[in-house]
Amino acid sequence: MMEFCCYCGKALTWPIEKTMEHLVPVSKNGNNTALNKRPCCKRCNTWRGNMSLKKWAAIVQNHLDNKHLFRGYILYDYEIILENIDYWQHYIETSKHRLLKQKP
Repeated sequence: MMEFCCYCGKALTWPIEKTMEHLVPVSKNGNNTALNKRPCCKRCNTWRGNMSLKKWAAIVQNHLDNKHLFRGYILYDYEIILENIDYWQHYIETSKHRLLKQKP
């Protein structure tokens, strides 16, 4: 089964390195369950780091507005990334209780 990056949508086949993205970063109380993890290319995962999706969206939008070619993306990629960030932000908002570490 072919997998695609949850942000840029690129097929995760060689030479693109596949990683697992935590939608809510573990460093920000996200859990390590399948609900919180999505396949992601290393480039998107590295660029986002542990930023909130809102902060990352602002950075991506700035690159799009200023016509920067950055990290090997083309301008169309930025639009796709922004659409997917918006989708995953909505997913987090509606599922947050299932994506966070449970307190003992």
